This record gives sequence, C-alpha cells and structure tokens, in this order.
Amino acid sequence: MREMHLQKMVLRVGTKVRKDLERMSGEVSSIHHKCFNRMQDLINQEQSIQSSFHKKSEKVKSDHRIRLNASVDVVRFLLRNGLSFRGHNESEDSEDKDFFLELLEFHGDKHSDVGKVTLHKAPKNDMIICPAIQKDIVDACAKETSKAIIQDLDDEFFGILVDESKDISHKEQMALVIQYVNKRGEVIERVLGIVHVNDSSALSLQKIIYDLLLDHSLSSSKLRGQDELNKALQKKDQDIVNAMRLLDLANIRLQTMRESEFEFLMNELHELNSRFDVMTSDLLLGMACLNPIDSFANFDKDRIMKLAKYYPSEFDDNKLRDLSFQLDSFIVYARMPHSKFINLKGMKDLAIVMAETKLDQT
Repeated sequence: MREMHLQKMVLRVGTKVRKDLERMSGEVSSIHHKCFNRMQDLINQEQSIQSSFHKKSEKVKSDHRIRLNASVDVVRFLLRNGLSFRGHNESEDSEDKDFFLELLEFHGDKHSDVGKVTLHKAPKNDMIICPAIQKDIVDACAKETSKAIIQDLDDEFFGILVDESKDISHKEQMALVIQYVNKRGEVIERVLGIVHVNDSSALSLQKIIYDLLLDHSLSSSKLRGQDELNKALQKKDQDIVNAMRLLDLANIRLQTMRESEFEFLMNELHELNSRFDVMTSDLLLGMACLNPIDSFANFDKDRIMKLAKYYPSEFDDNKLRDLSFQLDSFIVYARMPHSKFINLKGMKDLAIVMAETKLDQT
C-alpha cells in the first residue's frame, strides 16, 4: 500500500510539472516554448542522429563512406601541394571551380565507384563538399599530422623557431616550428601551428607560445633554450625601437659612404665585430670546430671545451674531464682511413653517423 501511494504521488507530481511546462511555454515564438520543444526532441531518441544513421541501409552507408574518402583524398592532395581549394564561382556550369571540385570530379571520372555517388549524383544533404566540411577535414588532417610529429619527437628535447608576420588580410600571425633530432640522428624541423595574434608584445607572444605547446601535450621542461627565448621576447619591444633608429642612422651613413667608401666600410666591419659578444663568438667558433668537412680540418679541442662550459647543467667538472678524454679518442677514430666519418658533408651527416654508430650514447 505504501509503495502504491508513493507511485501515485510521483505520477501526480510528474503530471503537474508537465502541465506547468506546457503552460509556461506560452506562444510559439517564446523562449519557453522553444525550450519545451527541444526537451521533447531530446526525450525522443528515435529522432537522434545516431538512430537515424543506424536506420540507413548498408548501401547508403557504403555510398557515404565512398564520398567521405574521396573528399579526404582530394583534401590531402591539395594540402600536400599547397593548392587553393575554392574559386569565386563554384556553380555546376562554371569553368573555374578551382581545385577541390575539379579534382573531385576528375577522381570520379577515373574511378567509376566514386563517380556514381559523388557531386550531382549524391543526395543534396550528403554531398560532403561544402566549405565547412572542407575545413573540418583540413583540421582533422592538421591534428593527425601534429600527432605524427609528436610521436616522432618521442618525448625528447626540442627547440623552437618563431616567426611573426602578417597574412594577406594584414592580420598579425605567428608560426611556430619545432626542431629536434630523431632516432636516426637527423635534424628535423616541422611546423607545429600558425595562430593569429592580437597583441604582439613580448608577454603576449610568450603566453601564446606556451599555450600552443601545451595544446600539443609538449612540456616546457623539454624545451631547450628557454632562457634565451625569454630574453629574446623581453628584448623584442625594445628591438623594434632600436631597428627604427638604426634605419634612420643607416640613411645618414649611406650618404657618408658616398664621400668616403673605404673608411666607412672599415668602420662598419669594426661595429659588426663589436656586436658579437664573447659568449656568442665562443658558441659560433665551438660549433665550427665540430664541422666534419675535410676530416674535421677545423677541429679545436680547446674551443669545444669552452663551448661545453656554457652548459653547466649538463657538464659538471667530472663530465668535463670525461669529455676531454673522449674528444682525444674521437678525433683519432674519426680520421682513420676506413672510418665512417670520412667524406661527411656537414653537421647533418655527422649527426646521422653518430646515431648509426651509437657514439652519441657513449
């Protein structure tokens, strides 16, 4: 009896709530009416997209997959070759639909199974060619490409290259490129993303960079050169002002050059030399000493050791002593007649051979 009484009470409350909702829905154009109808649609599972799709025949599903795969194939081709998607007039009788529709039509002509179900032979609500769908496919390709890049990086250390420029609509945008060494020892550079920036100040760009890395599950702790990045961003605003001043100075000094070319040139060379501080010079000279051309003709152990001292977090006193011994052994081995290090063309070749011989792990 108690359970029956409870059921009757629940039924009365439910009926009252339903009547209240119907009463509150008011006119057809009212917000309450629209919400009520949407609630009814949500309750009716028979109207869901998933239920509707499952009701389709296998033939309809197969045709849909063929159309989708054809559109994806065309998008991938256009992306790989950097071609435009759409033209100004994409009507059926247009002779300049641009590449997406033209290639899709060509794809259908060459493959009868595709041609039977695409473009004008497809249902009007399932052609899979509208700009929004093209953009969705492009976004999906971008995500899969980024995923492949991150997998190739394999949670190793990486560096970044950042370039800021304006697009065709004069909106500021920033491109972020990651640089890393893969398992074969090859130096790889890949574009990770391009984002529009509303504020090009140093702090704003720094936030955008770290947000973009976070979006791709990249830890900033694996980023090499963070100190240099922060300093560069902090100096960015001042560099713009300095650049404008240097431009004015250059115009004035160009006139001086006409009057005394040789003296001006010597002064310019002296100023250029002064712009490289000791640390920068040591870094450049140290890297040059590792160039494998002509059997490491520029090899200089002292300069390489000085280069290593700029990275105390990786080379403490014990590791510096080990490095000194390893460099002596390495140069003897590298210059042997049958060594794999003979006839290398540059730093890229050196990195590959180091990885192949596993000397990078010793």
